[in-house]
Amino acid sequence: MFDANKLVSKAKTVSTTKERKMIIPEGGTWNSSNQNQPQKTKLFVEDVDPKRCILLDWHDRTESWFTPEGCKDIIDSWRLHGQKTPAIGKPIVQPVDDNGKPLPDDGKSPLFVIIAGARRRFSAEFLGQNLKLIRSNLTDREIAIEQEIENGKDQDVTQFEKALSWQRHISSGRFETQLDLATELTVTNSHVSNLIKAADVIKIPGLVDILKDPKTIQIKEANELIKLIKIEKNKKIALREISSIKEKEKLLDADIAIQFLLDGIKKDTVKNDKKKAVQYKKDWVVGKNESSLNVRINRDGDASFKIKGFRNSDPKAMRKALLKAYDEACG
Repeated sequence: MFDANKLVSKAKTVSTTKERKMIIPEGGTWNSSNQNQPQKTKLFVEDVDPKRCILLDWHDRTESWFTPEGCKDIIDSWRLHGQKTPAIGKPIVQPVDDNGKPLPDDGKSPLFVIIAGARRRFSAEFLGQNLKLIRSNLTDREIAIEQEIENGKDQDVTQFEKALSWQRHISSGRFETQLDLATELTVTNSHVSNLIKAADVIKIPGLVDILKDPKTIQIKEANELIKLIKIEKNKKIALREISSIKEKEKLLDADIAIQFLLDGIKKDTVKNDKKKAVQYKKDWVVGKNESSLNVRINRDGDASFKIKGFRNSDPKAMRKALLKAYDEACG
């Protein structure tokens, strides 16, 4: 959850309605970062219909979170204690008529975009109750920065979810460059680059379809796979392996699935290397005192020669051996 203090200057007090509530914990007003520290600013929290709250197009949670299992900790807590921490929402500009007057509320159109509290929104809808929410007018860039700061504290946000989020920040222009993002988040540029590269793994056709939970993809293995499939032959192998898994209609853990693809590529590479290693190998006597010519030819047609006892070799025998070796290897 976001630090409410950072949102105070942008929080918008709700007009007086029967739904408006003001949360003032003991010792001061509501403050997510330190509830024991009294605060002078009072933040108003309103109850809203979760069905009228939508998520950011670039929210940082994968769909696997939005299930009763993915939100079990919140749901169980709310059943016992109710919602203690409000979500943060940015009001959606409502449509107006030709004269600039707001159109009548249809009771269904979205009213807020959830900045913080995507799982809380799901939990409220699942439990059939209103969602406690604070309004904020942060810019997209400010929202992105706040989300990433919170993700750094939130242990359940995976590295791959961060990778997807960071990639979206760059592609959308919320941050101009990877260095810009790294500077704002006080992390190294190489770390940002490493994660953003890994996010490309979900672009492999069909990969997401065979995974139980894409958010558990490991960064190191993802980057290894991405590097390998830059070679067209390896890409075909990976797609073939994905197709074979899909035919079995069985979802795999992300680490198992990606390792399976990596192993398939590596096994094929080793197999081809062995085939390529030596197609023809033979020793020819080409002179006196055990003078010999060793001929090796691989499947690519590359030949190597090793002469033993060169000073005792016979040039004519040497030429004859080479011609015979050629006929035997290519005949």
